Amino acid sequence: MKNQEGFTAIEIMVVGAILGVLTIMAFGLMNSQMDHYRLNTAARELISSMRKDAQIAVTRNANRTITFTDNAAPVSDRYNLGDGTPVPLPVGIFFGVSGGGAPGNGTIDVGGVAIGGAPFTFGGNDVTFQTNRTPDEAGEVYLTNARGENIAISVNLVGRVRCWRWGGAAWLNC
Repeated sequence: MKNQEGFTAIEIMVVGAILGVLTIMAFGLMNSQMDHYRLNTAARELISSMRKDAQIAVTRNANRTITFTDNAAPVSDRYNLGDGTPVPLPVGIFFGVSGGGAPGNGTIDVGGVAIGGAPFTFGGNDVTFQTNRTPDEAGEVYLTNARGENIAISVNLVGRVRCWRWGGAAWLNC
């Protein structure tokens, strides 16, 4: 009998199984990273929207109010810009805090303001930027994802908008 070159069916199935396991592992890692990126994107977009509405209030000499809506699943949480445009949060991103040791379990000091675990600390779930770019009150908005990562976006009384990431024991500047 001649020497035959090639692979047996068993060899091909073993290689296929190994590739399948590697693909599943890579997909799982990529999926969990997507939650992280979606949270960061949502925070950046909200910060940008707040800063833009504050500037529009100055430019147009008219107050601008951003309203936050904390909906029950499966409806996405969203916020409305000063002109009424609704902006939904990305899939898997919600207002509030989650995870063990998250700020909802106590009060944390962010930039000199004591905050707790409510999704928003602005009265009436909105913030109004006045014609001098300052908000009507200081407060925070919390964003979270399925991985238990938390971001707080704070607005102080002079209108500075900042981002804070929960580091497990303290809020860290984003």
